[in-house]
Amino acid sequence: MKLSCDLIRDLLPAYVEGDCSQDTRAAVEEHLAQCAGCRACCQRMGHPIAEPPADDGETAALRTYAAKVRRHKVRRTVAAVAAVLVLAALGTVLALTLHTMVYQRRPLVYELEEGIWNLTEEDLTTTAGEVGTYTLFTNYAQIVVTVDCGDEEDGVIYLYTDGSAIREYAFDGVSTAETCIDGLTSAQYYQVQVDGVPEDALVTVSEGRKTDFLSCLLLVLEELAALTTGG
Repeated sequence: MKLSCDLIRDLLPAYVEGDCSQDTRAAVEEHLAQCAGCRACCQRMGHPIAEPPADDGETAALRTYAAKVRRHKVRRTVAAVAAVLVLAALGTVLALTLHTMVYQRRPLVYELEEGIWNLTEEDLTTTAGEVGTYTLFTNYAQIVVTVDCGDEEDGVIYLYTDGSAIREYAFDGVSTAETCIDGLTSAQYYQVQVDGVPEDALVTVSEGRKTDFLSCLLLVLEELAALTTGG
């Protein structure tokens, strides 16, 4: 029911005092929601009237905008957290790589009993005929054996521990043979023997440590991968 402003203002005293019927109250409130002049009159009579809500189109637009703002803030927060995590990971890898470079260049050298050649302290350079007489210690997981045959030769490199051959590596028709033997431990001593080449062929045994940044980075990444996979 649509009422005139004059009639609504006549009803306002009863409306403000709460002395009107529910139907009259509903009709007055419907009019007040649409008429700013009567709302102001009602407010002057000491009865505050809330502003009518925005139309559905405006409300929907505001809600859509607010949702976009929230999504943007969430994306920025996620991106910031991801950037911090990436930088932290890169910083950790860099620190580990630099630490590995320092350690590779200045590894821990143990004092050993007489008669043991400490490869951590110094490479062994000798001949194929003499190399088997040396007992070797390494504080690393690998050793590298290089045989300079002079001419192209066929031969075999053996690795011994406790008098038993545990590895063998054959080479065919080369003047220089290089073999990296990994999976070693500082808990054992080793011997190297080279067969099939002249006894005066030059043999070098070293730990084969890599000290450049890229090699140390790859070593760190391999160790991290092994920790991640439980290997």
